Amino acid sequence: MYFIGFICIFLIKKWLTIGLGVKTVILFSSPIYRTRKLKINLGVIFDKKAKTENKDGIFIMSVTINKPISKEKELFLAICLLAGEISSQTIRRMKVDYGISKVKNAIIQPLAKRGYIFKVGTKSNYGYHLTNKGLEYLKIKVPNKYNYDVYTDSNAYVYKTPIRERARQSSMVLYTLAREGIDIGNHYSEARNIINGYKEKIERPFFITPKVMWSLNYHLQGIYGSRVYGFVFTAEKIIAVYAPDKEHNLLARSEKSLADTITNILSEAAIPPYNNQHNYEVLYLYNTFADTVESFSVKDKINAKQPITKRVYDIFKYKNSYIYFMDKNPYSLWDVIDNTYRSEIDEIFKSRFRLADYKIKGGNSIYIRNIYENELPTVICWTLNPASIQLTMTYCREEIEKGDRVLFVCFSEQEPVLRKILDINKTVSSRIDVLTIDSKSVYDYIEGKITEIL
Repeated sequence: MYFIGFICIFLIKKWLTIGLGVKTVILFSSPIYRTRKLKINLGVIFDKKAKTENKDGIFIMSVTINKPISKEKELFLAICLLAGEISSQTIRRMKVDYGISKVKNAIIQPLAKRGYIFKVGTKSNYGYHLTNKGLEYLKIKVPNKYNYDVYTDSNAYVYKTPIRERARQSSMVLYTLAREGIDIGNHYSEARNIINGYKEKIERPFFITPKVMWSLNYHLQGIYGSRVYGFVFTAEKIIAVYAPDKEHNLLARSEKSLADTITNILSEAAIPPYNNQHNYEVLYLYNTFADTVESFSVKDKINAKQPITKRVYDIFKYKNSYIYFMDKNPYSLWDVIDNTYRSEIDEIFKSRFRLADYKIKGGNSIYIRNIYENELPTVICWTLNPASIQLTMTYCREEIEKGDRVLFVCFSEQEPVLRKILDINKTVSSRIDVLTIDSKSVYDYIEGKITEIL
């Protein structure tokens, strides 16, 4: 039996080498002799699109098909594919999560040595780009998993600073979402069905890039100027994802136009729950506390045509919005993506501080829904909803009675940045108190490790 198998392998090898007239492109393990390799032409046998060329013609690759790629290595290559570049900041974050040795010796060095990635930039501002060879490798290992059509030869824009800056920030966005369990693979058909009114069962939230989103409906193809990084689709809602900083603020009219267009399309074509405009939410990802504070500090008198993130907070004041720190955040994205989790944490804050339901009459008090000890109107602010922070500050500045105060409750890890935001206006900060709970205590309580939060 083994002899017959060996003869078959020999004949197939001979036929491929002589009949097709090409050398080895890919290797895979023989089902009979696991240590023996069978040479076949990937470009001819599997996928004609997979054939790449170098200066001498056909590109030679050697890949073991039945050996799975590690999750970390796949994620590294996928970010290079979808973002255009994986930044040094993203790599540093990966080293924290997976270990310096693993990222350096098991991911970067092997991929670079085989020519799947190449390094760009300076020592303090470096990154890695995917090569054509790396693209073919990823397609072989995980066919159809990612939207390979977004790939662009990285050499085309290595030195175009605005494009590279967005690509680098996009890599951090993608890594943050993937680390939190959001699928960054190819979900074009599911997103298209949701946008166009077909029922789609979503078991795991997924992320799509703006390029994919614009292709789902012809009305979206006219949207220009938005700095959205993509959209998270869940079983209950669609979340627009932004990642502003000091150098890259958001332009209110562009983001309003985008939100209005998407919600109008959903209200007319989509089925519940996506046709409800309140199920369009906003996630702001920030690299640092300083960038977050800066986004609240710009004066309103600046030119209306100038990008000001603070104004975007205003236009989304009736939507659920969240601020999430990509480096380290006290809550998980799942806690805001899933309405049940979010309500559970709200109830923990209400129970811990014995908050009662409360409603103030006032245009800027829409997020003041509780009261502490029958005295302090209270805002539950553990998601750092920028609209709730900004509107409450305006309420304290313009509508509050003399001598009255308002209370914010949040995680203790968020108090420093919240205090700095409030201190932008000393008059406002003097009228707001802050009470906190350690996030570990909250999650220990949820998991049943403790029975009471002190």
